Amino acid sequence: MRDKDAPPPLSTLTEEEGALALARYHLLQPALEQGVPLARVAKYHGLVLRTVQRWVTRYQAHGLAGLTRCTRADRGQSRHLRPRTQARN
Repeated sequence: MRDKDAPPPLSTLTEEEGALALARYHLLQPALEQGVPLARVAKYHGLVLRTVQRWVTRYQAHGLAGLTRCTRADRGQSRHLRPRTQARN
């Protein structure tokens, strides 16, 4: 049984998801292998430091599959404003 927060196995990723994970790994590679500070990697690529930190944490926990996009827990559910809230807009 898979952990609910764990990404899907690599073998089930689409080509697009695999390419995204690999691109993120290449972006992180200097920090992971050469000790380049994450802040420098984030700044160089125009990313928020917290995002890069999150990717590293997920990579360390789940490997390459951890660098895929997470599915939203509310995916497929409709999100509507209450009529009272809509009236304010």
